[in-house]
Amino acid sequence: MVSPLVVLCAAQAILQLDYSIVNLALKTIQGDLGFSTAGLQWVATSYALTFGSLLMLCGRLGDWVGRRRLLVAGLLVFGAASLGCGLAGSAGTLVAARFVQGIGAAMIAPTVLALLTSIYDGPRRSRALGAWAAAVAAGGTTGVIVGGLLTEYLGWRSIFFVNLPAVAVLVVLAMRVLPQSHGDRGVALDPLGAALITLAIAAMILALTNGEQHGFDSPTAWLPLGIFAALVAGFVGNERRVAEPMISFRFLAVPLRRISTLTMFLVGGIVTAYTYFIALTMQHVLGLSPAEAGFAILPSGLMMFTTSMLLAHRLIARLGLKRVMLVGLATTGVAMLSFTQIDAGTSYASGVLPGLLLNSFGMGLLFPAISIGITGNLGPHERGIAGGLVPTAQQVGAAVVLAVLATLAAAVSRQDAGSLSAGYRVGFLGALALVVACAGMVAATSFREIETPPTRASAAV
Repeated sequence: MVSPLVVLCAAQAILQLDYSIVNLALKTIQGDLGFSTAGLQWVATSYALTFGSLLMLCGRLGDWVGRRRLLVAGLLVFGAASLGCGLAGSAGTLVAARFVQGIGAAMIAPTVLALLTSIYDGPRRSRALGAWAAAVAAGGTTGVIVGGLLTEYLGWRSIFFVNLPAVAVLVVLAMRVLPQSHGDRGVALDPLGAALITLAIAAMILALTNGEQHGFDSPTAWLPLGIFAALVAGFVGNERRVAEPMISFRFLAVPLRRISTLTMFLVGGIVTAYTYFIALTMQHVLGLSPAEAGFAILPSGLMMFTTSMLLAHRLIARLGLKRVMLVGLATTGVAMLSFTQIDAGTSYASGVLPGLLLNSFGMGLLFPAISIGITGNLGPHERGIAGGLVPTAQQVGAAVVLAVLATLAAAVSRQDAGSLSAGYRVGFLGALALVVACAGMVAATSFREIETPPTRASAAV
């Protein structure tokens, strides 16, 4: 019989696969549907906008309506939107379908984590979160390779149609193997807080996207940033007033949980920036084709999968979360430093592959450790919050860091006679600086490790 862990990790893997599978098809989509150069980025941005901004709301909503029910609904929305993407006959239709697809993804991602922390306890929870991180790696790596192959041989529409059979199978399995979800209508949803934080994150993602495209001195960037600041101020004021806030300040009062959340924000940005710059480096500096670059990245995905699945929980049990975080950051930092040395004459085997493996080893330790730091010692009504907080920190961090480093890299390339390698080098140095800052923050913080108390396997689901 299929276990709940397999179903939940498969749902997470589909989200990661869809996030990465689209990138290699963008050029083909542009030619077929007539996107402008500026408009093409909305194929990715429309998905990220609804996905990133709705995660906290959907995490809380799962506590209210029941997590299995919300997961199944999210899968159905995601599947229907995937069909709409595949059938899209115009640029506007595709972007609209991607907006809806992001809504489905926002319903799935926090619910997966909330269910994992509800069903599994103690050491089993550490192993489950390791498997979750492995699913992230597997989905992202598979998407890079499958996206190129499907686009080349079956056309870009196939990258969306491939979701349909997977979603159908997962809906059936979820109804059979996941615990029954009843929800708790006594849980306060804090509708004003939910609206403020959702709109704030959406405004920030929009500002960063426009800033990267048009410059941060453009009104299309600073006006949404001003709206973001006002909405955040309103959100903080609201959370201090309401009896049951959407994000309790007490929830983040635990030092490990607070530091882990900030670390997830930074690590989410680091891994996204690394993926962006290493893919461009291998194509524009080393001269690899998109398919060759995809296969060149494959060993890193396999390393992260193996580390997350088989090693992370053992090291966490032996060394504790803080030491494992520091080991993961140290190896990631060495990898970023090695990437700054890549030039046109660099050998893949000796100059690129070691860094890929070191980075994926570090990330394979970091994601499970950080997730445990955020989700440990939770009450039944806090699991939805934590389930939304983990992917929100990751997605928002990815948007912020990538926008800043990509803009900085482009500026350096222009100043250095159009040298792309000089810009990419600065991007890796920026990621390295964030790794060092993150390691210093973790090392300087004294906190008590969270020991996850035993819970009944079916409790509060």
